[in-house]
Amino acid sequence: MILLITLTIAVCYLTPVLLSCGPNFSTAIFTYSPHPDLPLEAFASGEIGVLKPEYARSYLVVAYRYLNDEKLGPKEQKSVLNLWYDRLGAGAVTEEDAKAFAEGNNNPVDGSEDDYQAIGNSDKWLEARKKVVTTELEKYLQTSKSVSYPDIYVDYLNCKDDAFGTAIKTLEEKINTLGANNPEVKEWVAAQDQVFSNCSELGVVPSPAKPSSSPRAKADRAYQIAAAKFYREEFDEAANLFKQISNDKLSPWQKVAPYLVARCFVRKAMLSLPPNKETSFQGYFDRNVMLQAETQIKSVLANNELAEYHPAARRLNKYVSFRLEPTTLLAKYVEDLTKRDGKRFGQDLGNYTDLLDKLSDGDYDYDLPSNKIAKKLPELVGKNDLTDWVLNFQLNNPNALNYALEKWEKTGATSWLVSVLSKIDSKHAKLSSLLSAADKISTSSVAFPTIAFHKVRLLKESGKSTEALTELDKILATNLPLSGRNQLYSQRMLLARNLDEFLKYAERTVAGEGYFYDAREIPDQYDVEEEKTGEKPKPKILFDVDSTTIMNKYFSLSLMKEAAFNQNLPIHLRKRLVMATWVRAVILENEEIGKAAAQELGKLIPELKESLSDYLKAISPQSRKFAGLFLILRFPSTRPIVEPNVDREDAVDVINSFRDNWWCSFEPTDAASSVYSRVERDNEGNPKPQKEEIPTFLTKTLLTQAQAEQTKLASLGTAPNYLCDEVVKWAKVNLTDPRVPESLHLAVKSTRYGCVDKKTLQFSKMAFQVLHKNFPNDVWTKKTPYFFGDQ
Repeated sequence: MILLITLTIAVCYLTPVLLSCGPNFSTAIFTYSPHPDLPLEAFASGEIGVLKPEYARSYLVVAYRYLNDEKLGPKEQKSVLNLWYDRLGAGAVTEEDAKAFAEGNNNPVDGSEDDYQAIGNSDKWLEARKKVVTTELEKYLQTSKSVSYPDIYVDYLNCKDDAFGTAIKTLEEKINTLGANNPEVKEWVAAQDQVFSNCSELGVVPSPAKPSSSPRAKADRAYQIAAAKFYREEFDEAANLFKQISNDKLSPWQKVAPYLVARCFVRKAMLSLPPNKETSFQGYFDRNVMLQAETQIKSVLANNELAEYHPAARRLNKYVSFRLEPTTLLAKYVEDLTKRDGKRFGQDLGNYTDLLDKLSDGDYDYDLPSNKIAKKLPELVGKNDLTDWVLNFQLNNPNALNYALEKWEKTGATSWLVSVLSKIDSKHAKLSSLLSAADKISTSSVAFPTIAFHKVRLLKESGKSTEALTELDKILATNLPLSGRNQLYSQRMLLARNLDEFLKYAERTVAGEGYFYDAREIPDQYDVEEEKTGEKPKPKILFDVDSTTIMNKYFSLSLMKEAAFNQNLPIHLRKRLVMATWVRAVILENEEIGKAAAQELGKLIPELKESLSDYLKAISPQSRKFAGLFLILRFPSTRPIVEPNVDREDAVDVINSFRDNWWCSFEPTDAASSVYSRVERDNEGNPKPQKEEIPTFLTKTLLTQAQAEQTKLASLGTAPNYLCDEVVKWAKVNLTDPRVPESLHLAVKSTRYGCVDKKTLQFSKMAFQVLHKNFPNDVWTKKTPYFFGDQ
């Protein structure tokens, strides 16, 4: 198996970019996990909301500053925003804002071995060379190179933008001095094309300059040959050539050459293979070669004649120190991060968190890295309060709690109170004193939302619902980011005293929506409605999964009907509830609720009105049930559950190609094993345990009724199995019903496009055989050449 890794050659360890292999569907996020709400300006200015341990550490560092009343100044805010948006990528910020942030120079020590340049110089080089030569190169220069090792594939950025910028500047000088038609200029461009031919593959090395060439042409060619060797990964030869250039006092490249020798060593160290299979490639570098780089950099910095290149050398030195002496460098960055209003705050924060990730985690992990931190924690704790807090806040185990408690009792710092409250449960011996301390936090404090959230949790766990409600009402009256408000709405929903309150807090405002191809949770910027109207659409109101889980599992049919007819709900959410109520009534054979829901559903979804009319006009319970099942088969969006999140993307009568049709089994184990079920899974593919809480207004009587209905629903299996079975039963005694052939065809089709399991094959085959035996020449039979299921 080949391991695919994306490598920016400058990084200290390889950072995998994890993209799902599809299909991807638009999804709403109600509470962000890896980062605060977008845009991030509010968080940078101190509106930190309800802090989550899952936040990337750069956000937790900023939160720490505010929790300790160390506000970020305007320069620090701009600098840190530059860092955040650079890490999140272009999708997280508008194009206009991206241009504004690009004014800063946020070159993280872990992200580049050389100078940062604005992107786009490779395209500018292609335009610049047209002033001299007419031969066309490829429209886009490939700047990354792929290298294959046994069982590993590395892709890294080889030719950075500064190389193209230098080429453009040199060409402009030559044109101004010699003219665009001068043979020497044309030869230089041809040689430079050869240099860049090595960016993405093994290209050509320019030939030495002719003996008759001018001294400048000879010097330029020597530099071009050295650069080509560098891009070809012939680092020893490149270093020797740059050393020769550094001794040539007539060369215009003499002063930059010593710095480039150091870069040869760094690049060689980073691309070296581990000495054995036991050493991970990810994060590996050749320490001896890196020490050579350090020595070379120090010699550059010690030479005052090379002062022009000292800033670049200092940046490269930090890059090298990052790898050679990370703990020493970490302490330096902590010191820098506590300086007020520093322009380099964002860069220092990026370097600090890169180092912290390396020291505490090793390889990147998109899950909360509690175990990895726990192993490394003894090496890092006690060094400084900032690092202690960031690592401790991300952990949730007894040792971390005891450490946080000790720090809070010693310092009384709000930051440590936040960390303690995020970990304790209602049975802790010091709960009372901690809640008393929480009471003293002002509503104007940046810590108030987080402390209030955990205080409510603890009061609820202690059975003090009234006090929890009082606290919730207080915090919900304040201005909060959407993620934090949705978290608090979830708490308030569970404390609902009646159905109306439950539904009010079951509604959530979407914090972001998009296809979320990776773990960064970046919403889509493009919006069709905004493009059509020129106005931003109103935020969407939807149900989150905690709301619908309660409705689907703990609501009886009668309570679901009551919720469905609640006029305070938005129409689009009422549609979901009414649909679920009607389908569930059909399955549970409750005609009274079924007819009431059918009448309402026809008003809300006109496409169903005609079929619902057949259901309402049926003359017997059996015929009414079949009319309902026939409608369900014809409209694959129908299901007996209230869907969370965004609507199904297809129209009500369209079969979704990815099996988002009908429903899966109500039995948890069967649902987890069903193909294309919506059971949430961990990285290993195992069903995630779901923490379910029951709202206080649901009485024992209501829960007992709901449980009885759940038992019956669970016994019916997944939708295709159930539909096949029911249609076959009807068909066997109603062969003259003109709807039977189509219903049998649709039942078989549901086993191809529905949520299926190991039992599906027998049901699909049964419906198929009844159709072909009794209606061999029917058009629906001809449309049903196969049955489906796993062998």
